[in-house]
Amino acid sequence: MEKLTNRLWQAMLIVLAILHISHGSSHAQINNITSRSEPETCAEALPVSLGVHTTGPINSGNGASNLCTFPISGNATHARWYTFTPAVSGNYTITSALHTSVDTRLSVHTGTCGDLTCFVSNDDVGSGSFASEVTADFDAGTTYYIEWDNRWSNSSFNWSIIFNCINPVTGGEIAGNQTVCFNAVPSPFTSISLPTGHSGKLEYQWQISTTSPTFADIAGAASETYTHTGTITQTTWFRRLARVDCAADWSDAVASNVVEVAVNPIKQFQTRQDGDWDDSDTWEQWDGFEWVNTGDYPDKPGDCWPNEVEIRHETTLASSITLPGSLTLTHGVINTGPYALIINSTDADAIQGGSTSSYINGTL
Repeated sequence: MEKLTNRLWQAMLIVLAILHISHGSSHAQINNITSRSEPETCAEALPVSLGVHTTGPINSGNGASNLCTFPISGNATHARWYTFTPAVSGNYTITSALHTSVDTRLSVHTGTCGDLTCFVSNDDVGSGSFASEVTADFDAGTTYYIEWDNRWSNSSFNWSIIFNCINPVTGGEIAGNQTVCFNAVPSPFTSISLPTGHSGKLEYQWQISTTSPTFADIAGAASETYTHTGTITQTTWFRRLARVDCAADWSDAVASNVVEVAVNPIKQFQTRQDGDWDDSDTWEQWDGFEWVNTGDYPDKPGDCWPNEVEIRHETTLASSITLPGSLTLTHGVINTGPYALIINSTDADAIQGGSTSSYINGTL
């Protein structure tokens, strides 16, 4: 009732203004000039961008579409038209409520002037204000037609388009957990799903940890996916942070799930009987509790290195194979290549000097 009463008073003021104009040609001329400079129809829509804009008196053109529905029905006659094409998808507010007490009505459309669809609309923002405001998610590259009509007032007013900067509320999901050989490079990390709930362009920062949950930024790792170039020698964790580029800092960024890169433990082998190097019966392996025959042998194709290998005293290896790297057998533990060879011999002089191939066929 209050709004309708105000509408009646406004209508009376408009009638009085018209009567006043009819007795003053100079005032009528000024209004006509202003009207002709305003975008009166959809076809004349004026492109606008973020910021504050001014709409002159809405008193001419007969360009109101009346396509949207409002709590209080009724058609307008005139309108002022604008187009807005966002460069970035996100949440935007179009409002006159921040600038005026004029009673406005707002419609936003998609499509083309010959085939418009009401996208969002508002008559009164509420809380005693008759100004208008809409907030919605807009798609980048889509042209939106903004229509301010004169359903309640012909007066000029200011209004604005505001981009709402909102960080994501979920961090998305990355993949994936993996197990690698000692001193190996993990497989690239991929994105299963992207962060959601944001308004703005996403930015990423990958992080690494060997003492989860303490993470540190990886320099230059700022993409949706990540390929780690360094080798891994211990269990390591990775995650992806996300924020929007309009955020002041990373304090409100959200994190993805954490993926784990485990490292295969060093395998311990010792000879158990005479035989070929690549015969699993020649070897037994430490399983953490005891030495057992596991059907495995050092340097098995597809196996991880390093292996810790003990060639026991008086064991004969009947055939040679090419070991990875170049090792020289000396007394004690050899750590110059993929293997740590522990030479178990009561005769130290028997293994001094020489190369790996010198001793692969023989008894130590």
